[in-house]
Parts: sequence; structure tokens; C-alpha cells
Amino acid sequence: MTRNVRNLGVLVVLAMALTSFVSAQEFAAYRVQASIPVNFIAGDQQLTAGDYLFLVNGENHAVTIQNQATGKSLVVMATPIEYASSGYDRKNKSDVVELSSVGGSYVLSDIEARGSGVSFSQGASYQTSAKKTGSLKVVASLR
Repeated sequence: MTRNVRNLGVLVVLAMALTSFVSAQEFAAYRVQASIPVNFIAGDQQLTAGDYLFLVNGENHAVTIQNQATGKSLVVMATPIEYASSGYDRKNKSDVVELSSVGGSYVLSDIEARGSGVSFSQGASYQTSAKKTGSLKVVASLR
């Protein structure tokens, strides 16, 4: 009897673990890791240079940005990048995190992964007060 209860308990724990794993997979459509060499702005937050993990939600395109050294994270809303054709594929290109130089600061602008990507709006204050003067593309790895 004790053995049956123990086996049932193990099965319940295994089922719960698999359920949470599937839920996590639904949330994160893809993950991109990049070492950002400059301080940058994402949403309304100033972030320091460092190693970051970008988790892109497949349903609502919210992107969780996590500093790998401190563990601090924030969520920024993005819009999907519409590629020229449905057959467009970046599999032979590097994954990229792009920062735009706006008014002397770098602002997170795009994440481009193998078959998809997201773009970030640059706040109204940046658009009206400063012009985009260039961009910095950081080669990233899909995780």
C-alpha cells in the first residue's frame, strides 16, 4: 500500500512538472542572448551594458529583458516584424539585437531571430526631441 501511494505521488509530481514545462514553452516563442557593449534604453528604463537574455512571448509579443549578472528584468511591449514574404528565413544569418542611436543614447529597436523578429517603438519623447543618427547591431545567439 505504501509503495502504491509513493508511486502515485511520483506520477503527480511528474505530471505537474510536465505541465509547467509546456506552459513555459508556450510563453517563450524564442530566447535570444546578447552581450550589449553600451548602456541603452528599453521602454522607459535605462539599462547598463552587459549580458542580457531576451524572452519573446509568442502570443502577445511582450519581451522580458533580463540582465544576466544582476537577475533584474523588465517587460517591454513589441510588435512583430513583417517580413517581405512568408518564406523569408534568416537561418543563414546571425540573430541580431539592434540598438538605434537617438539623441546621444542607444535605444533598443529590433530583435531579429531565424524566422521572426520584433520591433520596439521608440517613445514619443525620443521621436520628437531627437533624430535617429545610426544603429548598432549586436550579434546574438538563439537559446
